[in-house]
Amino acid sequence: MRFKYPTKEERIYASARSSMYIGGTLKIKGTAGKRVSIRGDKPVWETQFLPNQWGGIHFLIGSTNNQIAFADITNATIGVRVDSLPVNGNDNLILANTRIQYCGQACLLGITAHIKAVNCLFADAGSYTFLGLLGGQYAFNHCTFAEYSGISARNDGHFAVTNTLRNSNGQLLKHEPLGCTMNNSIVFEYNKEELELDQTNLSPFVFDLENNLLKSQNPNNILTKPNTLNQNPKFVDTDRGNYQIDSTSAA
Repeated sequence: MRFKYPTKEERIYASARSSMYIGGTLKIKGTAGKRVSIRGDKPVWETQFLPNQWGGIHFLIGSTNNQIAFADITNATIGVRVDSLPVNGNDNLILANTRIQYCGQACLLGITAHIKAVNCLFADAGSYTFLGLLGGQYAFNHCTFAEYSGISARNDGHFAVTNTLRNSNGQLLKHEPLGCTMNNSIVFEYNKEELELDQTNLSPFVFDLENNLLKSQNPNNILTKPNTLNQNPKFVDTDRGNYQIDSTSAA
């Protein structure tokens, strides 16, 4: 499936109980002036902030070489879900200049996946702006992860990575290697700790963050490189989902 260089803004409206399942390859190639929008089918202004209007985009096991550029994916339950590391070493998904916002559970979910994102916004989700589950390889550059929606009550950090899979009692079921890098990005919200980390020494856990603005108490001193902690990024208007930063921002 391919959406390439639209001559005008390309809009796809998704209805309740619908999802987009990708078993092959999806390429969405908008441009800065002509973006691709995939959103719920309630066009009234205020409902643009409502999550759970449709399921989201789900990349199945075996799906590789997916690209999404200059797109807005909103109002889903899980905005984008990616399953399983590719056997050939290629990326499951590359995201660029893309906004995933107003999602009931998670903006971006990777399950032992290989994802790269550059200059993207992941914001306003019920539980997680990003969840990397059961390992995988993730690289984020110039991205913003922010949760000010109040969609649901939340005690855990909204940026979460783990090399484990556990049952409801916390018992370890599986583990896989995890590598996560982040540079020149923002992770912020109201909680004192917005980095949620769970690891076992039975598999590698590499969490490499540098030159980011983070809301964090640096759990277990895992942040070893220069980062700015707990300084207000001064977003323009969180009530309306505008996460551009003021010129005086510490970011």
